[in-house]
Amino acid sequence: MSKELSSGLKIFFQNGENNNKKYIIDTNYLLNIFSLENGSKYFEALKMSSEKLYIPFIVWLELCYNVDNKKSETDSELISYQNYLKKIDKEKSKFKVTDIKTKISDIFQQAIIKNSDQKGERHNKSIVEILKKVETKEVVDLLDKLNIIITNSIDEWKQGEAHKTSEEIKGHIKETEERFLELQKLVLDGTIQVGEPYNDDRLEQFLEECNAREKQNIPPGNSEEDLAKSSVKRWGSLSIPAKYGDMLVWLEMLDIAQKDNNKDIEYILVSDDVEKDDWLHQKTNKLFPAMRIEFFSKTEAQVSHLKAKDFIMQITKEDVIEVEENLNSDADELSAPNSETKHIASAFDELVSDESETIDFNDYFEDYSKDDTVIVPARSTGFREVFLGENRWYSIRMKDDRIKYIKYIAAYQTYPKSEITYIAEVDDIIDSPYASGKKMILFKSQARKLKKSIPLGTDTNAFQGPRYTNINNLLNADNTDDIFRKED
Repeated sequence: MSKELSSGLKIFFQNGENNNKKYIIDTNYLLNIFSLENGSKYFEALKMSSEKLYIPFIVWLELCYNVDNKKSETDSELISYQNYLKKIDKEKSKFKVTDIKTKISDIFQQAIIKNSDQKGERHNKSIVEILKKVETKEVVDLLDKLNIIITNSIDEWKQGEAHKTSEEIKGHIKETEERFLELQKLVLDGTIQVGEPYNDDRLEQFLEECNAREKQNIPPGNSEEDLAKSSVKRWGSLSIPAKYGDMLVWLEMLDIAQKDNNKDIEYILVSDDVEKDDWLHQKTNKLFPAMRIEFFSKTEAQVSHLKAKDFIMQITKEDVIEVEENLNSDADELSAPNSETKHIASAFDELVSDESETIDFNDYFEDYSKDDTVIVPARSTGFREVFLGENRWYSIRMKDDRIKYIKYIAAYQTYPKSEITYIAEVDDIIDSPYASGKKMILFKSQARKLKKSIPLGTDTNAFQGPRYTNINNLLNADNTDDIFRKED
């Protein structure tokens, strides 16, 4: 066996001890440096490793296309929070004597004794006597004291925590602009290396390679989701097909490794774009063997992959607090279904992927109106960036009298998926800051993936817009026809 062939086996026995690394940064990482929660950690790691970074040109171009959207997300966060504060009505928090009387009446609401006989009349009079005792001055005074405590606490919260949160969001808008300018400076002065813009010849060469890879189904970038994209990104006179975005990242990685001509460098792709299963092997969670072999055979260097949180930990030695992990922890502490709701929550959990966070359903399986779930059609980019990425959905038309009944939102992923795949609990429904007369739905937590997706039925026009149903109909459906057939 030749030395070259035998050394190729090393790619399957990487131990991570190679200190000569070059990190290839993907678009999703760059966009996260502008995020409200952990943007500072993403940016700090970027700066600390700047001399070891490489940003492919196609990644930089995609960033430029998405900066405005990312900035508007922060603006909408502020608008949403301000709307939330406006909706807080202290008067609704106050207790009244009628509230207590209603509570007591509910205890005796079951009519066991007939009202027509003497025992029934005596029974009803005894309840009236109990209610009269609640109307005393002593009870009213107690409620007044309680209401003062409640309203004062709300005022303190508004002046303290709520004000602090508003100021943090406002400050983040300014920080986002400053961070982008600083990133531009790091690129302009050469601290961070960005790939050379394509010219006609290079793009033609790349597209020929992409076309061949598509026909031969060679990863990465060969997912149905990617190849279904029909838009283009423009650079000068060049038109770059969006469907080849991931393939172009890979080809640029091969290019830079060949130019470096240093087999001792380990090239590490930093990306969280793993949902499409065209980069990482599901069992090993590593780049596909075919990709690692291709990279080595063309460059003699090794290639690997890191998720963003692992990259940040490796560079800064500090952890990134992940939303999903926190939600799991909170759910474990808070979720304790009572006997009446436990069997329903269990049935729901049977249909939802174990890898998602647990949702507490204690308060949500009582007397729902007929339609407590809205199903929204979502194209791939909006689904990934908004439904999953922002934990909300906008902008949809919804009658005001529907809003109080909606407890869940499900995503129907349009062609080529054509399936209902994720579901989330609804936290609030507010006016959309992006479209007059439409609504924005805010999720209580991250959407959960159904263990078994619900495919489109025979009615191919079922999701031209939002559809409403009951959660039980949704979870028990084999296809989308079943959901609405059960309502007929």
